[in-house]
Amino acid sequence: MTTTNYQPAPPSPERLDQIREALARLANPDVAFARPHTWAAMLRDTMAGLDQLTAQLAADRPAYRLLVGDISCGYYAALEAAQEHAMDVATTAEGLPLKDPHWVPESGEEDAAQELCHVDGHMDSVGTGYRIRPVTIHAAYDPAAAW
Repeated sequence: MTTTNYQPAPPSPERLDQIREALARLANPDVAFARPHTWAAMLRDTMAGLDQLTAQLAADRPAYRLLVGDISCGYYAALEAAQEHAMDVATTAEGLPLKDPHWVPESGEEDAAQELCHVDGHMDSVGTGYRIRPVTIHAAYDPAAAW
């Protein structure tokens, strides 16, 4: 399976505030009818912002599945969040003494699964069984896609 690391950036909080402000101004009839050119510009800006949000929601995006053995522990939009969950469960719930924790890819491929490992008393890298596997979250069903 091939995943892409490209993830469109969400609109900034400032941009979302601008969109909300424009929508609020559009609801004010004094502004909308007193200056039609301003109203048209606000509407155009609002539509551009909504188009950007729609495009982001419609795009396939990478996600990361945390596994312990064959048991799924969750899906995450960010690799760092999945890694944090694995480290937390390994150290607190299972009480593993993780000395020098690190992530080791299962292969040399870019989208390879990674396993949480640590250094044991003999200075060897030992796997913990916590793996993160990249997956793709598809925005829509594609009947032409291969199984």
